[in-house]
Amino acid sequence: MIMRKSALFKTESIFGRALRQSEIKKLTPSLKIQDGEIIYRRTGSCSSIEQDFKGYLGYLQHFDWVIDRDIVVPVQVKQRDVYAIYAMRARGRLHLTDNEGKHIMALGERRARYVYLPPGDYSLHLSAGRYQLFDFYFSIGIFDDGADETFDFLKPLLDAHRSAASEPIVTVDFHVGTETEIYIQVLCAGLKKGDLDSQIFIILTMKELVKLSLEEIRQEYDPGSHAAAIAASAKLLIEINTEAYGIQYKLDVLPSMLNISRNHLQFIFKAETGQSLKQYQNVLVSKKAKALLTAQKTIQYTSDACGFVNVQSFCRFFKKETGITPAEFRDDNASKFPTNG
Repeated sequence: MIMRKSALFKTESIFGRALRQSEIKKLTPSLKIQDGEIIYRRTGSCSSIEQDFKGYLGYLQHFDWVIDRDIVVPVQVKQRDVYAIYAMRARGRLHLTDNEGKHIMALGERRARYVYLPPGDYSLHLSAGRYQLFDFYFSIGIFDDGADETFDFLKPLLDAHRSAASEPIVTVDFHVGTETEIYIQVLCAGLKKGDLDSQIFIILTMKELVKLSLEEIRQEYDPGSHAAAIAASAKLLIEINTEAYGIQYKLDVLPSMLNISRNHLQFIFKAETGQSLKQYQNVLVSKKAKALLTAQKTIQYTSDACGFVNVQSFCRFFKKETGITPAEFRDDNASKFPTNG
């Protein structure tokens, strides 16, 4: 059963009816949800681009809003859920109240929170400005069997959901870091309706986002864990980009992405992992090459897949990392990938 929309943002009264294709003109979403539903609205100089994707265990929404005056967006919550809300852009003030005007939460630029909301009517208050809002909610069954103990910051929200609590509960707010933004982009780009692999991908990526939230909270509210968080972020960025670009991925971009000097990053990473940034990347490239060669891929194919400009460069790299040539490794592992005969 596909997870249904439980939080309805009633934007039509603010931004007008849904636009026809011929009326959209230059309206473009800041982040595209692949294979999702999309609605464009515009009235005067105010505009709204609304996207959503229904999964079996999770639901994603993304909003781009341009507002020239203070507004209040009515929000109807049909069933209790735990929501992750990210203000990717908030060039203005944003806060949520209940139907009696009681403050529930506020978010600033590149800040996020998790919130448990019981059924009811709410109001999202926004001052004039530009906003990019991403949220998702999920089946809390993914935290069964005590898994929520690992994510202690979520436990009060999960307990509230299980007991059908009547009052909203929110976590502390936390920074939306570069790696979190990358994961959100990867999640939105990898969606496909009705595809089982896509559904598994959604829930696994959502769980990774929850892990990143925990890291961001610990880094911000527990300074002693800052070095470990920086190293973990660097590892994640190297893993994602090395998988995509192989040896071509330039590690020089990491310090600016993590807002740290190059020397300090090198020091922290070495202290936390026992390896330099380059050594870690080489291990990843070598591991990928071994997997491809074990699967009896050609040396040319493996070289290309690992980002090398030519086979000679790849062979020199592989010999240096493993002590044997790619051909020798491939032959040694031929028995692990038998052919029919």
